[in-house]
Amino acid sequence: MIGTFLEFGFSAQPLGEAFEFYRGLGFQSVPIGDILDYPYAVVSDGDICIGLHERNLGGPSLTFVRPDLSAYSRALRRRPIELEFAHLTEDEFNEVAFRDPNGQLVTLMEARTFSPGSWEGHGHSACGEFLEFSLPTASMSDSESYWQSFGFTTVGQDDKPHPWIRLSGHGVSLGFHQTSHFASGMTYKASTLGPRLEYMRAKGFDPLHGSPMEEPNAESATLIGPGGMPIYLLDGGVVAAGTD
Repeated sequence: MIGTFLEFGFSAQPLGEAFEFYRGLGFQSVPIGDILDYPYAVVSDGDICIGLHERNLGGPSLTFVRPDLSAYSRALRRRPIELEFAHLTEDEFNEVAFRDPNGQLVTLMEARTFSPGSWEGHGHSACGEFLEFSLPTASMSDSESYWQSFGFTTVGQDDKPHPWIRLSGHGVSLGFHQTSHFASGMTYKASTLGPRLEYMRAKGFDPLHGSPMEEPNAESATLIGPGGMPIYLLDGGVVAAGTD
């Protein structure tokens, strides 16, 4: 098993600016430990956590906690997986990283960098309810079989506005979209998107009209986060409807 999902890890330079961006959207700060040896902060919307790392991660990271990581890394090497890095000595914090067939960075840590939160504000951020981490893919079938091998289950699929499939497991949902017309990012849905966008603009945010996850005539928006990371905002449209 790949482990339990911990966070979406993003490079945040400067850290304070990224932290205030998510706080302005209603995310709550999460107390962290002192495991990492560089500045780091975590925010949560009550459903998922975002790790803000003041260093270059090499792209957004899907981060999981995997006990006994050293032994598991040997199992990874027996698969057609090339480790991007492996820190597994006794005098360092154990973590390894690799990329999926779409180039998505996956990081495994042996221990949590923060404790599970107890915030009851599920879905109360300005973004709405977390739907999936969305990624472009050249082959849905390859992405599906790859992540199913890690214990993920297919929970939705459709062919509008382009072919896509959603898999869920270990505390996170991943959406694979057979199109190259967008960058990987978090996708949210809300039944009251219009008022949420008005609130964001009043708070100084600048959501763009439309998103690659919806048909052009559907109400949706894209918010560009720190470092250019997109947040896709849907009004319970086509992608969201395919969940059941």
